[in-house]
Amino acid sequence: MATKNTVSRLAVLCASAIVAIGGMGSSAYADTAKGLSKDEVNALIKEYILGNPEIIIESLENHEIDQRRKEAEMAAKALTERKEDLFADENSPSIGPDDADITIVEFFDYNCGYCKKALADLNEVLKDDDNIRVVFKEFPVLSPASRTAALWGLAADKQGKYFEFHQELMKHRGNKDEAAMSKVAESVGLDVDKLKADAGSAETEAILMEMRELGVALGIRGTPGFVINDQVYPGWIPADRMKAEIKKKREAMQ
Repeated sequence: MATKNTVSRLAVLCASAIVAIGGMGSSAYADTAKGLSKDEVNALIKEYILGNPEIIIESLENHEIDQRRKEAEMAAKALTERKEDLFADENSPSIGPDDADITIVEFFDYNCGYCKKALADLNEVLKDDDNIRVVFKEFPVLSPASRTAALWGLAADKQGKYFEFHQELMKHRGNKDEAAMSKVAESVGLDVDKLKADAGSAETEAILMEMRELGVALGIRGTPGFVINDQVYPGWIPADRMKAEIKKKREAMQ
C-alpha cells in the first residue's frame, strides 16, 4: 500500500501528465518528475488513477463546466457584436412586424425531427401573439440533402414565398430530392426554374455560409437553436416554455 507521501507524489505526477496533455505544462511538475524514466512516470500515473478513479470524473466535470462557461462567454460576445446579422440581415427570411417587441431567431435543418416540432410550436405561439417577429436562419447540419433544401429555401425567399415553402417542405416526409422539392415549390406557386437557378447561385451559397458562421459564433451545435431577443437557447423549446420565456422578456422591458 502506498504511503501518504507516495500518494501525494503520485498525485503531483498525475496532475503533471494531465496538465501536459492539455498543453498547459508547468515547470514545477516537471521538476518533480526529474530522474524518472518515461515508463516509470507512466506506471506511477496508471497506479494512481486506478486507485483514485474519481479524479478522472472530477477532471471531466471541471472540463465540461469550463467549456460551457467559455461557450456562454462566446455567445454573449456574439450577441453583442452581431446584432445586425441576427436581427436586421436583409438576406434572412422573416415573418411578423418589423417593430415587434419580441424577435425570435431560429437556426434549423429541414431534415431535423425536432425542427418539425419547433415549427408547430412557433405556429402555436404566433397564433395567439401578433407582436412577434421570427427570423429564419438556415443551418443544415444533418446531410448534403439538408444543405440543398436550405439553398432552395433561401431561393424561395427571392420570390416572396419563403414561409409557404418552408412550412410545406417541413411537412414533407421522405427524401427531399430535387423532384420532391419541385413538387412542393409548385404547390405553393413558385417558379421552379427560377428557384433552381437562384438556389445554385454564388449569392445564395454566400448567404448560407454567413448563416452557418453566425450560428457557430453563437455556440449553436445542432438544430434547432433559438435566440429570443438577447438570449441564446440551444435545442427545442416547447410552445409553453417559449410563451413563458416571452412573458419574462416583456416583464423585463417594463
